[in-house]
Amino acid sequence: MDSEIVEATGKLEIHEFYSFEEQLSYFVNESKTSLIPTIPGARIFLGELGNWLVNYNDELTEDWVSVILPNPSQGMSFPTPFDVLSTILQLQFDSSSLNDQVHNHLLEFGLDESMATRPVVSLSGGELLLLNYAKTKAMLPVVKGLFACSPLRWLNPKRFEMWEHLVSAMHHKNKFIDVSLLLGEPFIDYEYDAAAIFEKKATIPAKKWELVLNDPKVTFQETSFPTYQEESCIEFECSASTMDLMSPSLVIGDNGIGKSVLAKVLSGIITPSEGDAYSVSQNGKGLARVLFQDSIEQLFGKTVDAHSQWVFRFDSWISKKAESIYQSMESAIRNDLHSFHFKGISSLGTADKKSSLLQAKLRLVAERISTSPPLLILDEPGWGLSKIVAQCFMHEACKHAHEHGVAVAIITHQPDWWADISRSIIRLSDLGKGRVGVSQGLMNQ
Repeated sequence: MDSEIVEATGKLEIHEFYSFEEQLSYFVNESKTSLIPTIPGARIFLGELGNWLVNYNDELTEDWVSVILPNPSQGMSFPTPFDVLSTILQLQFDSSSLNDQVHNHLLEFGLDESMATRPVVSLSGGELLLLNYAKTKAMLPVVKGLFACSPLRWLNPKRFEMWEHLVSAMHHKNKFIDVSLLLGEPFIDYEYDAAAIFEKKATIPAKKWELVLNDPKVTFQETSFPTYQEESCIEFECSASTMDLMSPSLVIGDNGIGKSVLAKVLSGIITPSEGDAYSVSQNGKGLARVLFQDSIEQLFGKTVDAHSQWVFRFDSWISKKAESIYQSMESAIRNDLHSFHFKGISSLGTADKKSSLLQAKLRLVAERISTSPPLLILDEPGWGLSKIVAQCFMHEACKHAHEHGVAVAIITHQPDWWADISRSIIRLSDLGKGRVGVSQGLMNQ
């Protein structure tokens, strides 16, 4: 699918696609941007992502363009925001004013100037996207326009105004903007009325679980390479150490507030320097499993099938369990998409060659459920999926998790996507000075 809307200014084009693979195929061909990563293992998998690279036109062009990729970290080639921006701005300004120019560009897009020397890898997805906005603004004098792939997907909606600010700046300089979206994903002044998928499916019974936070404190040590970064910390504070929740639960909060850090603490990826945190459900007390936003990286360079075979190479029983869960979820989604007469059925991929992003997500979720953790944390599970496909995916993920005693927490900036299946809310708020409040929100807020 490729529907197009052109604003009265003639500067903004919007193209919609049913699948991640179709979206990237358009993006690659139009922007002349290669998305093949430098990691050999990942290249193997991406080479099997359908046929989205087959028609890549690699002819050289003298027309420079800015690009915002589906994962905003892919647009960063330097270690710090200062390096990212100064590389462009030093072509336009004297070295004596370079620091001020970098700080001004950061502040213009809602980023504190203290971020200038932070490692890019330490920024949240939303902060990285805002840095892409700042980079695009800095490149205005030397580019014809912008190709943006899902340019709002990682943002809290209250920061959408930053995109409008960038669009205004580009229009003022007479630059074109070409946006590629997945069907139903959020975009300013652009409505898509997706089918009410959850209303057509059987209700998922809620599951009780507990979140236990004993004032965990995460300390990020002082670093001197690639740049100096002083020690910092995040302290999670909760009025009651135990929160009684119902799964599926939504986890909401602003960009950079610490949602992913909390997920890493609950899953054991990060060990708190003080206090502790864990979850309790039907499967007992323990560490959660987590699926972060960009699922491709979590296959560790394997194909969809090879990943499962590698993870469970020493445990055939769990391997069979994971395969059964995967097959059940994929079959149900395939049937749903057919019954809804969804034209983008190709987004699921084929059963004999599992190479779509959706199949990667299903494989990773099945692997995590099969190990019977108390909690499965899904960080923006709709990333890379059209709204209809995302809702079918999440219905099956939550259904199968609950059937195996696993509670589900969904980190999201689009709570309306999951409103019909969510049963409780965990809200993170900034208390200042590295302190993050964790509270139970109301479902009608």
